[in-house]
Amino acid sequence: MEERAQSGLKSGHHVEDRHEDRKHHAADDQALLQRFGIFGPPTIAFWRADGVEQKNYRVVGFMPAAEFAKVAAEATGAQARKP
Repeated sequence: MEERAQSGLKSGHHVEDRHEDRKHHAADDQALLQRFGIFGPPTIAFWRADGVEQKNYRVVGFMPAAEFAKVAAEATGAQARKP
């Protein structure tokens, strides 16, 4: 698949084979989802420097950019920039 994709990129053609790629990684994906108690993607999680997840800041699914910026700023201790 990788060789086909590289060839397609060089020729300017889009190569779509994500289904095959996902099948190859499905077991690994499921193990990660289970390990972190994630229902499914998209999920964004924040961890402290000591490796502990800040579960109260976990974002599942779509969130508008301004709202996400606030969550990310709180989770990381940074101050959110105003758009």
